[in-house]
Amino acid sequence: MVKTEESIEHRVQDLLKRATLSGTASERARRDALKACNEAIRLATEAGYELGKAEALKLKGLHHIQLSEFKEGLDAFLQEEKIRRQLGDERALANVIHNIANAYHYLNNLQKAMMLYLEAVQKFETMRDYGRLRSVYNNIGWLHFKIGNYAESLDYYLKCQKIAEESGDKADVAQALNAIGTVYQKVGELEHALSFYQKSLKLAEEVGSKEGIGMAFGNIGIVYYEMKRFDEALEVNYQSKRIFEEIDHVYHLSMALASIAVCYEALSMESEALFFYEESLKAAKKSGNVQVEVEVLHKQANLLLKRNEKEEALHLLRNALRIGKKAQLKNILLQVYRLMVDAYRAMGDFESALSAYESFYELEKELFNEESNRKIRNMQLAFELEQGKREMELEKQKNAELTRLNKELSEANRLKTELLGIAAHDLKNPLQSILGFAELIKERVNDSFVQQYAQRIRTASERMVEMITLLLQDAAISQGKIALNLSEVNVSELCESLIEFYRMRAEEKGQVLQMQLEPNCIMQADRQYLVQIVENLLSNAIKYSESGKKITLSLRRVPADEAIEIAVRDEGQGLTEEDKSKLFGKFQRLSAKPTGNESSTGLGLAIVKELVELHRGKIWAESDGKDKGATFYVRFPIFQNS
Repeated sequence: MVKTEESIEHRVQDLLKRATLSGTASERARRDALKACNEAIRLATEAGYELGKAEALKLKGLHHIQLSEFKEGLDAFLQEEKIRRQLGDERALANVIHNIANAYHYLNNLQKAMMLYLEAVQKFETMRDYGRLRSVYNNIGWLHFKIGNYAESLDYYLKCQKIAEESGDKADVAQALNAIGTVYQKVGELEHALSFYQKSLKLAEEVGSKEGIGMAFGNIGIVYYEMKRFDEALEVNYQSKRIFEEIDHVYHLSMALASIAVCYEALSMESEALFFYEESLKAAKKSGNVQVEVEVLHKQANLLLKRNEKEEALHLLRNALRIGKKAQLKNILLQVYRLMVDAYRAMGDFESALSAYESFYELEKELFNEESNRKIRNMQLAFELEQGKREMELEKQKNAELTRLNKELSEANRLKTELLGIAAHDLKNPLQSILGFAELIKERVNDSFVQQYAQRIRTASERMVEMITLLLQDAAISQGKIALNLSEVNVSELCESLIEFYRMRAEEKGQVLQMQLEPNCIMQADRQYLVQIVENLLSNAIKYSESGKKITLSLRRVPADEAIEIAVRDEGQGLTEEDKSKLFGKFQRLSAKPTGNESSTGLGLAIVKELVELHRGKIWAESDGKDKGATFYVRFPIFQNS
């Protein structure tokens, strides 16, 4: 059986290796990887290999995200999260929370994304995992940028820069500087933007990041263009083009070529502009960069219209309209419709011009409404995010205070346990002496009056010795000083002998003690503590049951859990809901009272629970309510794996 499980784990690991791809993998490779993930999940589920299943779900989620299948990615991550919480791996849990936040971000559920980002931040801060913390900060910065909250966006990108600088990772510093430049550019602070882009370029050159260099050149070119420094813009855009040609990055190349064309147009070099627009169009089609394709078609048409090439301009605009509608690029479509109005008017086709204007007007109205709604949503979201941030800060402060108080409480509890243990130990020997003297008095003094008081002394001393013994045992368990002496125990025989031992006590109270035992139930256990557990449950059932009631000890195997279950059922005073909440607490007094003036320490069930849990078992009780009896269940695993 063990060999089979090991072989399944190896098979799952092989599938996970097949499913691990680089960030630039093709769609077909990702589809194949998803098949491997699903097979790994199936095998891991059948074998109960939870860690392997979690890893497969993580890879599955990441592949779906790369394929823009965000809902499917989210579903996989949510399943992974459940397993990570059960496994108790805080680092893996923090990672999956970050991935879930990203999925919500892609699905435009920005509030949910932000709350999860902040939860991930708390976890990575606690673990001092600054690399992953920087990644979360970067995503939070991007989210704030999307909703127009530029001050917050800048703040998080600056945090990214600081972490990257402290770690000495120049590539990460370059990425952060680039993001900071983007924020400054968006708010119109072009000199600041240029400064950060240039710093990013320098670092990208130092680490030899070709893509980073190409991106930095492209961003610098955009800023120069916005500053109307067209010659300088043209020069750096050529540098960007050269880099992306070297690394064969056609997607970014299409943008670099379009930027060169725009610069040539600004410099009134129309032939050169048209040439590079055409080159950009080819690269955009090849790489699937639909947005650049539609933008370039619009710019080409605009330039041709200036050159009075109206038919060719309209042909390009119709293409732009067809592609833009399919891709739902509404903002660019608005510009296309507006230019079509001018083109039809220039050709004297006023009916078509009017039709194009009506389309322009309807789309403009639609975009205005969408923009208004977007601004309202973003303002509401910004408010909710700020509110959530403050609540999390308060929660953080509260948690810090709770941690401090828990530490103090834990220390106080430890001292209390030690003091109780010392006191109990020091009391035990004198009490044993008192017991001995009481017994001597009973034996040597014939006076019945003296013997009666000696018996009372003995009874009170025995109760105190029992209490002290339990206190010492509780202290030892709390301090981790108890180790199990495991051996194979025939629980069926053990239960049968205990029934015989307690039968006389039950009969003295007029109770019927019966058993329902599966034969040869064998498990690994500490025999001494197993006896104590069953004895406590039996003696409690006798103690709290009236005369004439039945008490049943049952024992059965639970094959599905590889476990053994012991149950003690009585017809006694039952349990209230309040009783159930206090049942296994120390020194708790329940509503039931002993029916034969027996004593109760208030520690028995608490220690039984601790002993059960030392055996990796669980204990619980069921009752329909007051005066309806109760059943106590204990379930142990058959094997005590280390």
